[in-house]
Amino acid sequence: MAVFAKLAYAAGADPAGLLIVRFGGAALVLAAAVAVTRPARPARRDLLFLAGLGVVYVCQALSFLTAVARIPAGLAAVLLYTYPILVAAAAALFLRQRPTRRQLGAMAAATAGVVLVAAPAMSRDAAGIALALAAAVFYTGYLVLGAGVTARVPAMVATAVVCVVAFAGNAGLGAAAGASFPRTTGGWLAVIAIALVSTIVALAAMFAGLRLQGPTTAATVSTFEPVVTVALAYVVFGETLSPAQLGGGVLVLAAVTLLTLAPGSHAAAPARPEVPAERAGAPAAQEAAPGPRPGSGPPSPEAEPGRAS
Repeated sequence: MAVFAKLAYAAGADPAGLLIVRFGGAALVLAAAVAVTRPARPARRDLLFLAGLGVVYVCQALSFLTAVARIPAGLAAVLLYTYPILVAAAAALFLRQRPTRRQLGAMAAATAGVVLVAAPAMSRDAAGIALALAAAVFYTGYLVLGAGVTARVPAMVATAVVCVVAFAGNAGLGAAAGASFPRTTGGWLAVIAIALVSTIVALAAMFAGLRLQGPTTAATVSTFEPVVTVALAYVVFGETLSPAQLGGGVLVLAAVTLLTLAPGSHAAAPARPEVPAERAGAPAAQEAAPGPRPGSGPPSPEAEPGRAS
């Protein structure tokens, strides 16, 4: 999604305009799917809670896409993918789940990786680095807070509610502060690709992967997203990372994979950032949270191993 976003920005779009189209398209498709399948109606308290998660997801999406506008797409993607480690830390701090040695080792490796990735860019754009890390923090909160609601609400319904709220939130922000949309056909194609490929298709693929291969495999495969983003950013924009940054990225992804493959650990029960049903490797605390991948579609509270797009 980060690469599509860069193309849209080059055509005159801004994060608010991009997200209005992204979540508007996803909300329409998911609302139609809910109308056709007619799943059970959630309780009012669950709808209100999901609406709150939608607000959190708006914060996540805006943070990430604003970061992408300021720093290289690959750098933003690697920093976003620290969220499985943050979920493990949140489980230890707030859910009183004692971390294993493997989890502690993964956290240490990920921390070292983030330092290697972010340090060279801090003098150039510290705000962009902070926004990418903030996106990971918001996504962590989204997954941890949403863990309880997935046992009661169908994933499609939860994802639809989050997308509708995210669309309304971004539309409101766009109306208040002004939103810019692409001025070229290529820019509009990039925005539409984010809505269709990085949100709806990513969400459907994540659900299919969970069903066919299980959460561990789905979560492990999802860690290739930052690798693909770095490669595409190099091909399309000529963006490069230094050897130290590449080494840090490898450390982060290795830590996430180590965490995902830990015995008794499950990546999802999602985030999708960016985006909802995609969540990448995180411990049991994240098992049932709604979500898209951080970097792709909005996560469904029920099935997302892997984005944060």
